[in-house]
Amino acid sequence: MKSAAALLKVLADRDIRIRAEDERLIVDAPQGSSDEELGSEIRAVKADLLEILREAGTDSSATEPPVVAIGPQADGCISPFQERIWMLEQMRPDSGENNLPGAWRLRGPLNEMALQAALSDFVRIHPMLRTRFLQGDSRITRRDDPLASVPLQGCDFSDTPEDQRESEFQKWLEEMARVPFDLSTDPPIRMYLARLGPEEHAIYALSHSIAWDGWCFDIMLEDLGHLYSAHCRRENPQLPQPTIRYEDFAYWQRTRGQSDRGQADMLFWQKR
Repeated sequence: MKSAAALLKVLADRDIRIRAEDERLIVDAPQGSSDEELGSEIRAVKADLLEILREAGTDSSATEPPVVAIGPQADGCISPFQERIWMLEQMRPDSGENNLPGAWRLRGPLNEMALQAALSDFVRIHPMLRTRFLQGDSRITRRDDPLASVPLQGCDFSDTPEDQRESEFQKWLEEMARVPFDLSTDPPIRMYLARLGPEEHAIYALSHSIAWDGWCFDIMLEDLGHLYSAHCRRENPQLPQPTIRYEDFAYWQRTRGQSDRGQADMLFWQKR
């Protein structure tokens, strides 16, 4: 069973609003956004939801500032989470403990030039992947390098004896996963292409958690698939450009505490 706090996140993601009226919990849900399972989860933690709403003195959506494109005012802004990860990295810079690896097998003919072009487009679309994190006089900032690239680094295992190939490949994956990032000079992602046979390859992505989480792997695979297919057909890839930058979200996070909703949330946790 989800906690009330976790359920509030689900409701917000579905644009479902709740408010308290005496002992009643009023749910305002857009058509198709709710189902019987969600209704059961709401009923199971109704008392907790009512308590949260009463102590906040507002409904679940009141005066919540939206995330919008800020512009130059947000340039260089990093989120509290990124600041925490950066500080942990300074304490143990060579540990590699904030590295996030992922590997996928590819079987069949591979157009390596199209794959490198797709990777270059992917990095261009997502500025966080060409970001450097720098220590300023009073705070940590990020700097976008528009000319930065992420080369597809290769490693060939095709000549390794077949009975040793898989174990050598796995050993290589583990070694690469421990190589640390220098966040002030390195892009927060590295990409490798391992050749395991004439028509067998593996893509290996090693990213840093300051710019990446588990969900990003799904986005990467989907975007790379579209971009790679377009380059194989010698077409101009078409992917929507993000309208909200991560800096905009980070700025929203840091200024949210000044809003009525942010102050109400702070008051709620201070009473805990």
